Amino acid sequence: MKDFQTKKSRGFGFVSYYNVTDAKNAKSSTNHTVILTRPIRITWKKSIKEMSIEHNVFVKNIAR
Repeated sequence: MKDFQTKKSRGFGFVSYYNVTDAKNAKSSTNHTVILTRPIRITWKKSIKEMSIEHNVFVKNIAR
């Protein structure tokens, strides 16, 4: 995800999977993996209106 005005990375992104099993496997196998000296943190995507688990994961601490 990039900042709308500056076009610089905001340090996070979203990944969509076809099914929840693939998303769970990706989360369990890659959470806290180091990319360019920074460990990434993977959590389930959360909606403000609805806090349900979907097939999306939120990846934080991506190098800028």
